[in-house]
Parts: sequence; structure tokens; C-alpha cells
Amino acid sequence: MGVRHRARLALVAASLGVVHAGCTTIEGSDDPLRDPGPSSSEPAADASPVSRDDHRDDACEFAAGATGSGTIRVVYVVPSDRDVDARYQVNLEDSLRHVQLWLRDHTEQRTSILVHEPVVEVVHTSHPAAYYASNPVGTDRNLDYWYNATTDALAAVSGSFDDPDNIWLFYVAADPACGQATGTSGHVALFPENDLRGLVGDPRVPTCPGGEDGYGRCRWVGGMALLLAFALGVPDAAACTDSDPATACDNDLLFRLGYTTYPVATLSPDQLAFLAGSPFVRAAGLPDCELSCNSAALP
Repeated sequence: MGVRHRARLALVAASLGVVHAGCTTIEGSDDPLRDPGPSSSEPAADASPVSRDDHRDDACEFAAGATGSGTIRVVYVVPSDRDVDARYQVNLEDSLRHVQLWLRDHTEQRTSILVHEPVVEVVHTSHPAAYYASNPVGTDRNLDYWYNATTDALAAVSGSFDDPDNIWLFYVAADPACGQATGTSGHVALFPENDLRGLVGDPRVPTCPGGEDGYGRCRWVGGMALLLAFALGVPDAAACTDSDPATACDNDLLFRLGYTTYPVATLSPDQLAFLAGSPFVRAAGLPDCELSCNSAALP
């Protein structure tokens, strides 16, 4: 795992609180978004036109993903005592395609991320779901889930932190314990099963007392967009980090509350400039269409 990534993660364990400049978590609502350390630094309606049962615009026919470098790789991690849920698989792909189109519509050159082929990779591990929250690693129990899950996930795909060719989005069909961190570090993003439940429209399982939420599906697609941005190394908006009262830190920024109101969310000019220079953002050959994030896709 590496000492450097342990140091990054330790920064956030003591800072879990209300969403703010660090965008760590919403404590008490059991929102699983946490940022375990910088690797660089009620949802809105979606009016997208749809005319099919799978909520997809008829013009939304995507080309196959790529197998070269510079791709976003979504991995569905299945513990040894769990079966593959086809709903999880199809909704991960649908959500990533939505984020592709959302990013294209927010960049000046209409560039976006390039996804891998297959768009969603399914891997099985040798450990049961309960292992990830309970197997002790080091002295900080809040980091057990992060280390256990990323270790198994990276091993399953022969991946690594700080991979120059891939951004890894790991969705694990297992729950963390209350207070355990998920999030991003070194081109890796880790999502717990509540994110998968959110994408398919299932009720979330509170990991902390009183942790129920009433979010719709779009918030969980927004969560994918947010942690993808973290994993890409997108910095916080300059207006949110300077001391100039004349520069507003808007709540509709993806890094603030935008992920909860997604697709009504924004990126700041400096964040867009960063993305324009990223090797992971380029012409992606996307169809001229829109997707809805309101309803789950059907297998």
C-alpha cells in the first residue's frame, strides 16, 4: 500500500464533518463520500429527453471503450460470498456514460473522459464482504475498509496507486463500519455498496445510527463525478481557497453541494483549465445526445 498513501489517508480520519472546503463527508446523514487525502490536492430534476424504457435518448449509441492508456476504469468488486448483481453492472455503465456527457457539456472544447473496454470490469475476491470492515490493518480502525478493499481490488486488476495510464473507480459490494473512510488517493477512488444501492434505487443501509438518507439516483451519479474529479487530481476551486471575499465559493460547484444536485452542478474556470491539460480528458467521440440520471437502467 505504501507509506505515502497511509500518510494521506491519516489526514482525513480526524476531519470528518460537514461538507466544506475539504469536501469530506456529511456526518449524521451517512453520506459515504469521504476524501482520504488529496492525490493532488433533494437532487435536481434532469430534463434529459428520453423515449425508451431504459431511459436513454434514442440517439445515445456509444462506441466501444478503449483498451489503451489514459482511460477511466470502473471495476465492480464482488466479495467471495456475494453474487454478481446485473443491476449494479448495468447502472455503473449507464452512470459513467452520463458523467461522460455531463463533462463534455461543461468543457469549452467539448472534450471528455475516455472509458475502458469493457466499460465495467467485474472482479471476484477471495474474501467475504464482512472482511473489508473487520480485518485489522495498522492501528486506525477507520482505515481498515480502505486498505482491505483497495488491496484486494488493485490485486484483482494488477493495478497500482499513481498509475499514469488509468484512473481506477472501485465499487465494492460490501459495507464499511461506521466512521470508516472511503474516497480517493493516487488515481484510485473507492466506493462502498451504498453507492451501488443508490445507483439502482435501492434503500441505503445506514452504517451509523441515524444515517438514513432520502437522496434520489442523480446524487449517486454525482458522487461518481465528484470522486472521479478527485482521482483525476482536479484542485479545489480557487475562489474557495483564496482569502478574497469578492470571489464567491458557490454551493453549486461539484466540489461543494453540486454532487447532491447533479446534474445541476458546475466546475470553476480554473478546474476546467486543469481538465483541459489532463491526459485523461480529450476528444472522446461521444454521441450528440442526453441521458437521464433520474431512473435506474434495466439489465
